[in-house]
Amino acid sequence: MSFSGPEVIMKFKNKHTDDYIEIFRDFEIKKRQISPTKQEKVTIRMPASLSTLCIDMRSNDLKSLILQSRFGGKVKVLSDKLKVDADVVKEFFGPTVRNIIDHVATLLKEPSVHGCAAILMVGGFSASPMLQESVQAKFRNLRVIVPDDAGLAVLKGAVIFGHEPTAITERVCKYTYGTGTTHQYNGTCEHPEGKVESDKNGNLRCYNIFSIHARSGQSVKLNEEQPEQIYRPVSDDQTKIGFKIYSSSTAHPHFITEEGCSLIGEFTIPISDTSLGSNHAFGTSFIFGGTEIVVKVEDKATGEVTLESVNFLG
Repeated sequence: MSFSGPEVIMKFKNKHTDDYIEIFRDFEIKKRQISPTKQEKVTIRMPASLSTLCIDMRSNDLKSLILQSRFGGKVKVLSDKLKVDADVVKEFFGPTVRNIIDHVATLLKEPSVHGCAAILMVGGFSASPMLQESVQAKFRNLRVIVPDDAGLAVLKGAVIFGHEPTAITERVCKYTYGTGTTHQYNGTCEHPEGKVESDKNGNLRCYNIFSIHARSGQSVKLNEEQPEQIYRPVSDDQTKIGFKIYSSSTAHPHFITEEGCSLIGEFTIPISDTSLGSNHAFGTSFIFGGTEIVVKVEDKATGEVTLESVNFLG
């Protein structure tokens, strides 16, 4: 609705939120009825509050502003309805459909999906004929499946998975997962200034390191343990080691402070015997693939193994 101006739309959103949401709900229904061959005008209800705001802020009602815009011959206002030529509405889908097609094409080049025979389209937008026909045209060598109630497929899948975790035996990590950690500076580290500080014992340490346990794009099987990593307390008198778990949108993050890194949870390893001090080693292995992340901890001094739950609520 560029004919009304971004200032009008922002005020409309803030002042008349119910009407703003109703427009999007109406379009959500209409977008599933628009196909590449559609020629009929698309009708969307326009609340009177928007036209009133246009008069207050632009000294013209919505109908007059449309006539003055480049959409004058293709968009009309009749009472409380906006009638839009099919060609104009189809333009809305262009950038989004192209981005989805490009993203899927990139994913299909990944080694982990070699041999893929079908594309399963789920989510509300998958019900759009515009997207369906574009996917079918681009990936003619693959079978394209659109289930009934595609918009509910993700929700239904989550419910089924919650009741029967073994229904999905393998998944691909969307993000890189790891812990924020530190290690003693050894003179060859290439950490930037500000990441190396003195601890309370006077030793130089490198901080905010992203210790990776699983990378984005990696396949993880149900209850599969990831490679073990060893952690030790920083000081001799520590009675526990606290870990913060981070996710990253990149495959090779170095620091937890990088763009795309987010804190998602935390867990703690209790240390009942402090006699070994900072030499007390603990092996940790993340277990993915279930309904939550579990951390397996092995006390290397005693051989005792425990499963630590992750607090995702903070």
